[in-house]
Amino acid sequence: MSNNERSTNSSLVRGALASFAMGVPFGYFTYQATAWFWEPLGLALAIVACGYITKTLFLSGYQHISISANHVGVAVRLGDKPTGWLYSAGDHWGFPGISGAIEVDMRKRRIDLRDKFTASAGDTSDVSVDGFLFVRTTDPFRAINVDDLDESLRELLESRIRFFASIISKAENAVKFRDLLADYLELEPRETAVLTPEHKAFRSRLLALQEDWRSRDGIDALMAQGEAGALKRLANAWGNKIEEVEIEQIDIPQEIKDANVKKAVQAALMDAEQTRNNARATMVKNLVDAGVNANTAMNSVDMLLKLNVKKDIQEIAIADLDKVAGAFGNVVTKLLQKFSQRQET
Repeated sequence: MSNNERSTNSSLVRGALASFAMGVPFGYFTYQATAWFWEPLGLALAIVACGYITKTLFLSGYQHISISANHVGVAVRLGDKPTGWLYSAGDHWGFPGISGAIEVDMRKRRIDLRDKFTASAGDTSDVSVDGFLFVRTTDPFRAINVDDLDESLRELLESRIRFFASIISKAENAVKFRDLLADYLELEPRETAVLTPEHKAFRSRLLALQEDWRSRDGIDALMAQGEAGALKRLANAWGNKIEEVEIEQIDIPQEIKDANVKKAVQAALMDAEQTRNNARATMVKNLVDAGVNANTAMNSVDMLLKLNVKKDIQEIAIADLDKVAGAFGNVVTKLLQKFSQRQET
């Protein structure tokens, strides 16, 4: 319990003393009004009046302030003016209409991203992000100054995710940066422009994947003094501590997945085409080196490979082309030499 936190017992004692202090004047006025008639009667009536007022005030204020378990109450006066005191969990005495408390949850809380939360990554493509953070209130006096604290923390988390996603050059790379995103959100704020060892290590990880970012300037923007650690810095300013950030899943739209598959297939086809062309060139070169006419060599290789530019390359086993070039090169060379000799005779 902090020095400015009131326990249930101390609150009740203060309530009893305050009620008695309010009852004494009533007892005194009663005594003054009746003692002239008969002093013993005036004294008795004064005691009764004092006791009645004290009891009425104490019971009216008893349990006026009730604080739930694992919560504290920020003491306020006249509805919204903090007094600098805290109420512990339990029932407390307070002046009805004057004293009050704003209850603050001190437990570790989980705040989830809103359903179907998306962030733009790679031009205008949106990625769906699923995650949450664990947070705990450390300063109730600051926390009560934030309207709808948990919703504000959720919006803060989402704004940091949007900023991170905006730097990614391609939406399909978003999944790759899931762990980096979680680590980025958990960075501690910096007090100076000098990078801490933690910030240097994280920046090195970003630079290692620089080709997947819009530019080096994007990384510098992420690591700027006011940006890196912004989630924790702003949460601290609101009297809360970020204890853990978890990014469970990042999903890219189906159309982007389909486009990625198409790109991968096209790249594979281009590689296969290049392999076939290289093998064909090797076979032609071998024939030419053996003394075969260049046109004759190309036509012969094309016939051997059944090359047809209008057909897909699946007709040819690309992986076997090198073997074809080596195994059949000499055979084709000998056949063509004999064919040439027959034409000459």
